[in-house]
Amino acid sequence: MFNLKKIFNKKTEEDYGPCIVENLNEDKLIVKFKSNINKNYSFYEHDLFDERLVLENDNLLKNSFDNEFEIYQWIKNDGEFINKGDVICIVRYLPYTNPHGYFRIGVLPPIKAPASGFLKILKQEDEGLTNQVDICEIEFSDKPKDDFPINESVFHYYFNKYEIPLNLREQRDLKGEFDQLIWHYEQDKIHLLDWLVEDKTYVQKGEIIAKVGAIYKGKPIFTFNLKAKVNGFIYQILPSFYSEPLYQDSLMCCFYKTYEDLEKYIYFNQPNLIQDDFTNNKIIKWDIIGGYVLPFGSSDSAYNIGAVIINSINDDSHLMFALENYDSKDYIVFKFFNNEYKLGPKDMISFMYEDGLIDTFEITESPVKISGSWNGFYETKVPITQNEIKHLSERNFLKWKIQFFNGSEFIIGVNYNERYNDELMQKIIKVFTKEYVELVKSEIIEHKPLIEKAENDFKPSIEACHVYLMHDTTNDYYKIGISIKPEYREKTLQSDKPTIELICSKEYPDRGIARSIENALHNNYKVKHIRGEWFELNSSDVENIRQTLK
Repeated sequence: MFNLKKIFNKKTEEDYGPCIVENLNEDKLIVKFKSNINKNYSFYEHDLFDERLVLENDNLLKNSFDNEFEIYQWIKNDGEFINKGDVICIVRYLPYTNPHGYFRIGVLPPIKAPASGFLKILKQEDEGLTNQVDICEIEFSDKPKDDFPINESVFHYYFNKYEIPLNLREQRDLKGEFDQLIWHYEQDKIHLLDWLVEDKTYVQKGEIIAKVGAIYKGKPIFTFNLKAKVNGFIYQILPSFYSEPLYQDSLMCCFYKTYEDLEKYIYFNQPNLIQDDFTNNKIIKWDIIGGYVLPFGSSDSAYNIGAVIINSINDDSHLMFALENYDSKDYIVFKFFNNEYKLGPKDMISFMYEDGLIDTFEITESPVKISGSWNGFYETKVPITQNEIKHLSERNFLKWKIQFFNGSEFIIGVNYNERYNDELMQKIIKVFTKEYVELVKSEIIEHKPLIEKAENDFKPSIEACHVYLMHDTTNDYYKIGISIKPEYREKTLQSDKPTIELICSKEYPDRGIARSIENALHNNYKVKHIRGEWFELNSSDVENIRQTLK
């Protein structure tokens, strides 16, 4: 091992790393690599090493190593605005053999921006470097043109470990663990410890959003707070206390300019249309429904379930379903892991909606195992009627139940999961169902809709229905909605968020009248709309609604 502290013979007044800075003109400067190093290596200091895998069966993976140095990684992108002092790239010193006979790659101190401006990259990653070769230019500027990419409404936030000060990253505990220090990197792994802002809320540039840190044998070595780089609505890709380490460039979260952009980009559906050449028709399946849902989804589509995913009450199992089309017929397909439960013929799955309507599906086929990336993953399909599809597209899904035929066991579930609350899940189910209906219209040549059975015909409820006003004391938002039993609706919301309370409600003769009153109130306060049925109302607005619902 060599001592990085002894590598560079000379320090400038402002240390920007192993580089030389020259002004080209009054608008631009150039950064050159400086390779002036002392090769009297000390093997027992706290040097930093490359995280990338460079060995396979004790052989080097790549690179002819014609040069001693190369660009390891650009931390900033070509054309990106950078602030003075930002880490812009990392250079590595190519393999040498330490006293134990193993190859190692030494990572030099990072090169930092000597001025604010726009970056122009001249040397690419893995490209060899010689002394005083030009590696980049910086065009002077005080302000970025735009934090967000041009013509895009999303900013991707990638983890950059070089934002963490070197004096924190190189801390280690040497007490009796010298061998582990040399050969293992547990103490160098950085983890996401906690998100410090609520998911899907508006965040200001510079606001602290997350805490990261290095943990070794359950003890923190250091912690560091990450800050937002832009203004926008944050969508957290990784959950708090994420078990895997954060690697350089791990995608942690995204920022969206508007809440509408957030909903559009993260709650997306991705169909999988399969051409059946024998029938000249198509099979409709889904790769993704409602965006990526951890732990069941990622940007690698091989790991996505392709179904709506909803939790059970105690969160130990999930209901997963999708609408699919085979042989021009509509099916609801239930998917499950056999370590959670097992479905079989005559088992019953029921959906309950907010207005009290219940649809029940009886399993008629033995489940089949799905090949792919998941172990013990099964599915079974059940014919679904047009009215049942309509219910999914128009009504607010409330809860579900699985009643097993053999015995008295059952599972009851809610209408949310680890990532999406009840309102978002209701929206996801409605949007997905409507997209399915449109796909059938455009892609299925001779659609064969299931004729509604008389006993399943839905007759509009003549029960009384209430318009209600609820208050969330956490964020001071108000919910205007309808329900047959508003007190029961209050309890279902409180199970997810105890700070919600019922303010007032008024009974109307039927659901249609209640809906028209609800729509009138929504329209009256549309300028104060936040999302779904939630509004940001003042005390005068609340009193007016109280009078309306007397």
